[in-house]
Amino acid sequence: MLDAYFTTFAELRAESTTVVRATAGRAEVERVNDIPFTLTQVSLNDVIAGAAPPATFTVSQLGGPDVASPNSSQRLAEQRQYLLFLKPSMTGDPTRFMITGDQGVYELTGDTYGFVGATGSALPNSLPATSATALVKG
Repeated sequence: MLDAYFTTFAELRAESTTVVRATAGRAEVERVNDIPFTLTQVSLNDVIAGAAPPATFTVSQLGGPDVASPNSSQRLAEQRQYLLFLKPSMTGDPTRFMITGDQGVYELTGDTYGFVGATGSALPNSLPATSATALVKG
């Protein structure tokens, strides 16, 4: 289901190698063939499903502060907590991941996770933090 819009957490989870709660740290922009990628250092809070990534890992997202795309997820913000559906990046680096389908990202605000993935998704716009694990696991 590559480059498709997910309609359920089961579909999104099936394409992900891990689902985690994590806190974003500092970010930097790396250019590959003049295409910007934001690399955010992330600290693992806990694993909801799949294989555990390292305690600290990198999330790679297309774009940078000067490049926004409606088809990409919002870049992770420093010190914010997230629910992330991840798969390994194409670099082969075991500490670098990307957000599954650019749709597997929810930001925690208060007691609710809000969807900050790519536009056009059929996934829920928000999840109560207290039931996020059960909803994601199905």
